[in-house]
Amino acid sequence: MAATALYNRWRSRTFANPDDLPLIGQDHVTRTLRNAVSSGHISHAYLFCGPRGTGKTSAARILARAVNCKRGLQGEPCNECENCQALLTGRQMDLLIEIDGASNRGVDDVRALRERIMQRPGGADLTGRFKVYIIDEVHMLTTEAFNALLKSLEEPPPHVIFILATTDPQKVPATVASRCQRFDFKPIPLETLARHLAHVSASEGVEIEPAGLELLARTAAGGARDAVSLLDQALAYTGATGERAVTRVDGKFVVTAQQLQAMLGLTDFEAVCGLVDAVDRRDIAGGLRLVHEVASKGADLRQFTRQVLEFLRSALLHAGNAGDLANLDDETREGVQMRAQRLGLHGTVRLIKLFTQAEHGLKSPSAQPQLPLELAVVEGCLEPAPAVKGGEAGETTAALRLPAISAQPAAMRPEPVAAAPQTALEAATSADQWSLPAEANVSPELEAAPDVPLERTGTWPASAAIERQVPVVRETLTETPLTPVVEGETDLARVKGRWPEVLEALRQMRNKPLEALLRDAEPLSVESGNVVVLAFKFPFHASKVQEPANVVSVNRAISRALGVRATVRCEVAGGASGRPERQRAQTAPDDPVVSKALRVLNARLMTPAELAALEALPIAAEFESTDL
Repeated sequence: MAATALYNRWRSRTFANPDDLPLIGQDHVTRTLRNAVSSGHISHAYLFCGPRGTGKTSAARILARAVNCKRGLQGEPCNECENCQALLTGRQMDLLIEIDGASNRGVDDVRALRERIMQRPGGADLTGRFKVYIIDEVHMLTTEAFNALLKSLEEPPPHVIFILATTDPQKVPATVASRCQRFDFKPIPLETLARHLAHVSASEGVEIEPAGLELLARTAAGGARDAVSLLDQALAYTGATGERAVTRVDGKFVVTAQQLQAMLGLTDFEAVCGLVDAVDRRDIAGGLRLVHEVASKGADLRQFTRQVLEFLRSALLHAGNAGDLANLDDETREGVQMRAQRLGLHGTVRLIKLFTQAEHGLKSPSAQPQLPLELAVVEGCLEPAPAVKGGEAGETTAALRLPAISAQPAAMRPEPVAAAPQTALEAATSADQWSLPAEANVSPELEAAPDVPLERTGTWPASAAIERQVPVVRETLTETPLTPVVEGETDLARVKGRWPEVLEALRQMRNKPLEALLRDAEPLSVESGNVVVLAFKFPFHASKVQEPANVVSVNRAISRALGVRATVRCEVAGGASGRPERQRAQTAPDDPVVSKALRVLNARLMTPAELAALEALPIAAEFESTDL
């Protein structure tokens, strides 16, 4: 027959009776419940929330015995009367009904519960005041089950008490939580857990070093059940090995901290300090060797990373004058203080972020489980990147500061920062910020003189001052030397000879879809004014190229390839036009969407001549499209 687990033997039996296993670390809960029972002000429903192992189910069972104790409502169960003994041993299934919410989560289970609660408590010569229903992990119930439970929870029979326990109260509907008295169980403090473990171990005839008790309590992370379970495991580990470290002193076994450290898979304090020191010295090789040594010894790398984070957290609290290191032993306290002073506040924060990311990375399975920790070590050894300043050449990011809308005198406007030298492709494709005149339409004077530069201003559209980080991605391409664009004439033979360069220019402009469309085209003729007529096999291709955003790109590419300013016109093989501007100008207003846009914006469609003039302006780069 299997032995009873240690945490079951030491489960709390009373709220605060020091002589009978009191509930530890939850004074705010036990005081309220004791007063409620002793005064008779017992609620019909309770909601117990908190992390695992903090006493939610134990408190619910204590409350069930206290309200059904035959000695009366004294605030504490006597644990000696017939009812208390029956509930302690599990022989009475009518006064205390425990339901697992994870496996009984459907609406049918709640319907069956509603039928059972109408029966009065008692049976097998036992009578009680209340039937107590404990629904553990209540957040696992379905939405329909919660809705079916609402009426019974709000107005149960006078002999019924509901106690809902959960580790995730956010998943409990507000309509359910509002019908209950909520108690939040907190993680048990480290000192309280250590004292409890010392009491349990002494009662079991085992003595544990104070450093070992603190190690177990810290590993349990505030859970009494976890702490006692670890103690049970430690007793089995040290009693079975027969090592010399286990000795008898006054009839008791002595368990050392080194044994507990080995059992838990923890790394010694020197390894944690060594890793922090290696990162602080920028010693990449030393840090990686230490990680390899820890992994080769079979230590849990996640646990080792948690140890490093715990050490760095203590250093952070010390550096920020926000924490007391009194709960640490002398060696740990001295090491934390020394590293906190050496790392500084910013360095400690940087390492905490890196090792936190490594701890998350270690959770996922990998062929190289130590890789996230190694990356954190290498990145921690590297010097932090300097702050990025906007406008500096060679930086991967640049800060754009947009001036406020308020008018500024010209003398007060900041001078533009000199940029890095641009390649021929960047100089040809970069678009500066220019301001158009107030008149939205292109005037005939502008059409006649397309090369007149526009005035550059320092004002922006109405908006507040904005500062944003804009990534600058520089991609190395093999660029074809481009012929400077001048005024002149061209012919069909030159267009055909330079056609591959037109496609190459579009590729350098990163407009591969448009390049693919032009591979279907063939130069047909050159009309007066350097208008190159392109013949397409399919009307769809011709119409797509003739779209305003695309025709601007094609005009620029063909002008750069030929060395003279030129425009294009698209036709379908056989004489049909792809999408003539004149035809579009006649049919587009018939489109209700286009008509409404023209009316709302007080605009009109551009003519081919205006489109050609716009293509000659630097602002045309803003209208380029890489998406067809």
